Amino acid sequence: EDEFVKMYQVSIQFGAILAVVVLYWKKFFDFKNVGFYVKLAVAVLPALILGKLFDDKVEAVMEKPLYIAIVMILGGIVLIFIDKVFNHPTVFNDKELTIKKALTIGFWQCLAMMPGTSRSAASIIGGMQQGLSRNFAAEFSFFLAVPTMLAVTIGTIKGKNKKAMK
Repeated sequence: EDEFVKMYQVSIQFGAILAVVVLYWKKFFDFKNVGFYVKLAVAVLPALILGKLFDDKVEAVMEKPLYIAIVMILGGIVLIFIDKVFNHPTVFNDKELTIKKALTIGFWQCLAMMPGTSRSAASIIGGMQQGLSRNFAAEFSFFLAVPTMLAVTIGTIKGKNKKAMK
């Protein structure tokens, strides 16, 4: 990939971050709900740590279309059956979400490090596996996208600056 394509991807990621913040601005900026921010911070930790550890390995797979196609097909099959498997939700809002469940969802999100895997699908499936309702799993996935995508965007820009300095 050339530098233009990578910066275009960063721009799209930044746009996605802004879209979530604008859509959920009331809840996102409710600073009285500190527990919500703690759960988001805990949920993003696995992606930050594993992303840093495996960045080079993920980059190496990015240019293998067969691998990406296989992952996309398997992910689609999982999505077809997910509602039948996790159909007894017990968590319907962030007050009911435990830190342990948030952390587990964060690990599920890490599946998206595999090229071809949707970050939102991975975190929604993880949320539903943890007993979140489909709606709350999707909402939490959107909120989780903000720190995750912000970290990816900053990391990409920092990487570009390091390459430019050489």
